[in-house]
Amino acid sequence: NNADAQGLYKVSLRSSELVADISIEPNPVDFGTVNPANGADKVVTIQNKGQAPLLLFDMKFQSNRENEFEIKTPLQFPLELAPGKTVEFKIHYTPKKPIADEMLDIRNNSQSTPRYELRLLGQLAAPDIEVAPTKLTFEKVLLGTKGTEKFEIRNKGTVALIVKSIRLDSTTSPDFDILNLPSFP
Repeated sequence: NNADAQGLYKVSLRSSELVADISIEPNPVDFGTVNPANGADKVVTIQNKGQAPLLLFDMKFQSNRENEFEIKTPLQFPLELAPGKTVEFKIHYTPKKPIADEMLDIRNNSQSTPRYELRLLGQLAAPDIEVAPTKLTFEKVLLGTKGTEKFEIRNKGTVALIVKSIRLDSTTSPDFDILNLPSFP
């Protein structure tokens, strides 16, 4: 008998609100090192992990000043995702500067993250010339004879290095010359 002195019963009630819960994979979206001639695509998945419908209102880049990122499969807003459902879209990255670090804001009705920030990362693939040694020293070359020193050019970058010419600058003594040059494009 759970009745009090007046004959009233106490009943414990518990309530929980059904809410939408946004989850996005991958986050961050890391494109890695990308050749600007080709660009790269990544697929992003938005999932509703909540118990109520998730409403997506819009997506906007925070800056994207260089127009390096583009949503290739635009979504129609507002978009409703039932609990447990997903939607995919594709982002294209065309590098224009050495490092890209951008945010894509996704406005939605989730209580915990009504403005979800999706981080986008990428790096420009580029050649990186290395000349070794950086200084040539000709020691003990007798007057009227020739001395020879070698140097090597290497590409330490991630795309082809195109060397169009090698020449001595105008301040170099005419006693110096470069021998055995390869042909250039």
